[in-house]
Amino acid sequence: MIRSIFIALAVAATLFAFASLGEAPGGPLVRAGAGVALGVIVATLAYGQATWMTVAAGALSPLAFAALEVRSLGLATAAMCTLWLLPRLVLAETRRLLFVLAIASGMAALIGGFVFASNIDGSLSARIASCVFAGSCLSLVGILVPVDTSVAWALRSAAVVVASPAREALERAARAHRQAARVPASSARRAQWRALVRLADRRAALARLEGRDADETRQDLDERIVTQAAELAPA
Repeated sequence: MIRSIFIALAVAATLFAFASLGEAPGGPLVRAGAGVALGVIVATLAYGQATWMTVAAGALSPLAFAALEVRSLGLATAAMCTLWLLPRLVLAETRRLLFVLAIASGMAALIGGFVFASNIDGSLSARIASCVFAGSCLSLVGILVPVDTSVAWALRSAAVVVASPAREALERAARAHRQAARVPASSARRAQWRALVRLADRRAALARLEGRDADETRQDLDERIVTQAAELAPA
């Protein structure tokens, strides 16, 4: 719930900033850089962590907005909001959930985008209210259509290619992280989860390598993964 509030406020602040970028000093280059930075931040918050997908979607979002703004401000805003939510589609565990998530994300982006566009020329209070409403629409998708967490998805993806006792540990840790995602975690706990993801990524990268060195490295990583997973998600 707290994360949803942060997402709603971040989207609202970003939309309000986009409405004011045209008047910001510094020239087109500075405004373009600010738009890309804001897009990457919102896409990262919506997904849960910074990845190449969130960076790409966030960087493309202001370009989509600029390309469609001349035709329809509402459609341009909806396209930008859709790109912010696009990386979350990979977190859907089934095709049915993917379909529902795609429809919900598209509808939320359309509603929020056109409400924002219809109030952009209104009073300051109307503009702020429209930005908050659009942010609430996008954050509501995460509440109504719950999906895997980014950490759980990464652990489960690594477990698919790991043929060792570490697979069970990674799958157990993935289930535990999704269940614990509703409870706020300390910075130290989040760092432990990130460390486990890095270990899982390294182990998955070595899955098909052959040779004595690779075998020794895999064994070492397996032991570290089992130990780390046992601390975060006891059997």
